[in-house]
Amino acid sequence: MTATDRPAKLRHHVGSSARLALGAVVAALAAGAGAQQIAAPPPPALSVAPQQVTVLVGHDSAPVTVKLRLAPQAASGAGTLVFRTLPDGVTTTPSPVTYHYQGSPAGLVVAPTAVEVTFRFTASAAATPGRYDITIADGTFAVGSARIALTVVGGGDIGVAFRKAPLALCGSAAVEDAVVFTPLAGYQGRPSARWSTVPEGITVSPREFSVAALPPARTVAFSVQATGARPGRYVLTLTVADRAAGISKTADLEVRVGGCGDVGIAFRRPSISLCAGETADDAVTLSPIGGYQGQPRLRWEGVPKGITVAPGELTPGSLPPAQTLPFSVRADAAPAGTYTLTLKASDPAAGVESSAAVLVQVGGPDFTPSVAPAALTVQAMGGARTLTASFTANSCFAARTMRISVSGAPAGVSVTPASVDVAAPAYAPATFAIDVGRQAPAATTFTLTFTFQPSPGTAKTVPVTLSVAARSEE
Repeated sequence: MTATDRPAKLRHHVGSSARLALGAVVAALAAGAGAQQIAAPPPPALSVAPQQVTVLVGHDSAPVTVKLRLAPQAASGAGTLVFRTLPDGVTTTPSPVTYHYQGSPAGLVVAPTAVEVTFRFTASAAATPGRYDITIADGTFAVGSARIALTVVGGGDIGVAFRKAPLALCGSAAVEDAVVFTPLAGYQGRPSARWSTVPEGITVSPREFSVAALPPARTVAFSVQATGARPGRYVLTLTVADRAAGISKTADLEVRVGGCGDVGIAFRRPSISLCAGETADDAVTLSPIGGYQGQPRLRWEGVPKGITVAPGELTPGSLPPAQTLPFSVRADAAPAGTYTLTLKASDPAAGVESSAAVLVQVGGPDFTPSVAPAALTVQAMGGARTLTASFTANSCFAARTMRISVSGAPAGVSVTPASVDVAAPAYAPATFAIDVGRQAPAATTFTLTFTFQPSPGTAKTVPVTLSVAARSEE
């Protein structure tokens, strides 16, 4: 190698190194640029989790958490969240929703402050079921906002009623029935229903119901069959639930197995009228119906205080044949009024329970007074006119005497006699003479009061209009 070649080689070597260094720099820059492109974006200034939540009317939702990134603040303090498009009847718990942040020392540069706050949505009974988009914003620093989907689910209740209850099963024949599901208090949903309790020897079909959406009310049919159960009374339990609405309830259906007949109950006097202190006789006839054979047990229900039934317990023999049992009813101290006495016949072994009622009308002493005529015109110095007072008593009236007296006659008008005592049992009508003298004011109308006072008893009055006409000049 000559001296003149070295600079050229050196220049070539330096140029290669520079190119390598430049390539490394470019590669590094490219790598840095690539890393910057795939880096995750900074978190939002305000975020909410979860982004959708459900609340049941009358309840609280699951917890909702809001995260905020605040710029460094010189002093500690508190902020408030703002809820936009919040539907009527829905609030937050707590209310308002506030958060607290920590201040930074003066002159110290720190990272943004991270704050978390948790709350729940609360739906009152006035909330309307539906889906709502709620915007949650920071009402203090306005750092941002986020949206959450709120679903309000109607609460309410479900009415459950059986068409036939109790249900009588005769032999092994299946008996059709139905259950009615009624939406109550604004309920909306699709409940599930299943028989949770079915005694052994009883078959019900179907065991589970597919209930369509409520409202409106829905009716679902089913059948019950005795497949080995002994005669007697059984209870089937239907469980109705709607988890979304927070509803879980049961309804019982009574089933009577062996009811291949019944007991007819007929009173000789279905309605009894008697006065306080009196006794009335009656009788009840028990008849086997539909092939019934057995000895039913009888019991009285609804006998009020002051009413006595004798005998208190009726004991029939075996049916058939039909039997008639006498009894009596006494009104010892019951107030006047109408009372319903129910006689029930039951035979659990045959699945029989029937009833019939007898009405007992207890009367008190009463009377209706009257005066005829109800209005009278009398001419001064024209001679006496008469009024007749009488009364009609009911069967419980037992006063020994009735005094009838007259009051209210003005000056110049005489009533003869002033009072009359009429005696039991005839209580004859009483006649009173009305005479108008010269001193009576002419062309005037007055009211005479007839008082009927029984002994013993409470008085009643009857008003009579008396008109005085001017004396005619002859």
